[in-house]
Amino acid sequence: SIEDLIGSTLATGGASVFLTSFTDAAAFAIGASSKLPALRDFCIMAALSVFFTWFLMMILFTPALALHARRITPGEPARQRYDCCCCPLSVCTAPTVHEIDEPKGCCMVCPQKG
Repeated sequence: SIEDLIGSTLATGGASVFLTSFTDAAAFAIGASSKLPALRDFCIMAALSVFFTWFLMMILFTPALALHARRITPGEPARQRYDCCCCPLSVCTAPTVHEIDEPKGCCMVCPQKG
């Protein structure tokens, strides 16, 4: 299921993303104790930027990833949508997963005919 896929994704990559973001933010926070005003301001902004990037990655990117996985679920034509224009439904009945060397149609969704 999609919930299991997202859970697996966060289990494998979430810890490393958290650890990297935490150590980067901590290093910049320590750098904010500098007596040089420009360096101190830079470190404060960098620490806040790293923290908010991590926070938004967990709050916005993960649900967007789940919505995308729901949108491209094969076998459910009501959910097969185009990438850029996600509102219209795909009229293609062919599967939307293509091999790398398989020829594609002009819209990259339906395979070429004949």
